[in-house]
Amino acid sequence: MKDIFVERGKAGDSLSAAFRREGKKPLAASFATPLGTMAAIACGDRLISLSFLDPEGWTRENDSIRRRRPARRGEDEPEAGENSAIRSLRKELADYFAGRLRRFATPVAFFGTPFQLSVWKELRRVPFGETISYLELARRIGHPRAVRAVGQANGANRLPILAPCHRVIANDGGLGGFSSGLERKKWLLEFEKGRRFGTRRGEGSRHE
Repeated sequence: MKDIFVERGKAGDSLSAAFRREGKKPLAASFATPLGTMAAIACGDRLISLSFLDPEGWTRENDSIRRRRPARRGEDEPEAGENSAIRSLRKELADYFAGRLRRFATPVAFFGTPFQLSVWKELRRVPFGETISYLELARRIGHPRAVRAVGQANGANRLPILAPCHRVIANDGGLGGFSSGLERKKWLLEFEKGRRFGTRRGEGSRHE
């Protein structure tokens, strides 16, 4: 299933609100990982948000939903539950952290400005175990002078790991930034590097 990229302004204030207008409600679930608990939000059988829980227990998606002050109380707030996207993600995250999966197939939807969408689309193309610089990412989307804006788009990415912004590093080889914390970024890069040539026998083609 192809990724969906929705421009901000064409679908209202949020992706979950756009799906809700189609009668599809957002569902939320949490997952234990080696890097901490992650919270996922899916709507219309597509994942729209994945983030590490902060100390207060709110994801960035929930924070942004509350700041938008929806017309009706609770209008966009996700309910606890699972659909096919969350079930797929649960299995794929387990396989990823076990070193058995390199490419995620869980259906996703992105919501942002045209520039942000171009950055996230290119992030989806960065292979497991490899890194590129912010400058190279800017070049790939046709805006070589927009390095700072590329970094900001990376920071606004709502689907880390699946749109692997942790694989983008500074031009000098430093870590750069990561909205989920530099220690997590370092761990993910080392984890992927250690399994780059260690694919287990019997893996399917989507793991490559």
